[in-house]
Amino acid sequence: MCSHCGYVADRDVNVAANIRKRGLAKAGHAGTYAWGDWLSWAVGVNLRSNGE
Repeated sequence: MCSHCGYVADRDVNVAANIRKRGLAKAGHAGTYAWGDWLSWAVGVNLRSNGE
């Protein structure tokens, strides 16, 4: 419900808006934890296993 005008959206419309908002907030961060990317904790584990 909009606190400004009182508009009430259907549940599905509201969920779609929330999903869109979260997706746009993550724009530019798409490479994080993607296949081939090293997790921050895995980098140290990998270096220790190689003796570095």
